[in-house]
Amino acid sequence: METTAIIQGMRLKRKKETILVVGLRGSGKSTYVKGQLDDDSLAYDLDEIASAFRLQSEEYYKPARRMANDFLGGFLAKAHDYVRTVYIIRTAPSIKEYEQIKPDKIIFCEQQYSYEEMDDREGAERRLAELKNFCLAGKVEIETK
Repeated sequence: METTAIIQGMRLKRKKETILVVGLRGSGKSTYVKGQLDDDSLAYDLDEIASAFRLQSEEYYKPARRMANDFLGGFLAKAHDYVRTVYIIRTAPSIKEYEQIKPDKIIFCEQQYSYEEMDDREGAERRLAELKNFCLAGKVEIETK
């Protein structure tokens, strides 16, 4: 996708980009994205949205997380109407979830975890490995932070 910007009378075409940022809890996903945001970008962070629905930071209140997840499709459909770059922050999306997001690039955050406890740490690690192997097969550009 492309968008046109008018700068000092010149039209510049800029590619719209969706970046999926993944990693286990505490691996630096949100911190990384917060450092990248500018006036031409938006971020979708499931934990932040679920917390906003509850007006408190209970990260794993399941109804709020499910509801926040339900908003992702609509967000993706509209976000590029407003900005060039869209960041999606997810812990460990499955290949099916990846295919729904259709990112241009994936960034794997692999910093030292600050959370050792996770509801499904083993499953998350397995899904991240599957996603990385899928990407390495030439499906999408990846970076590691």
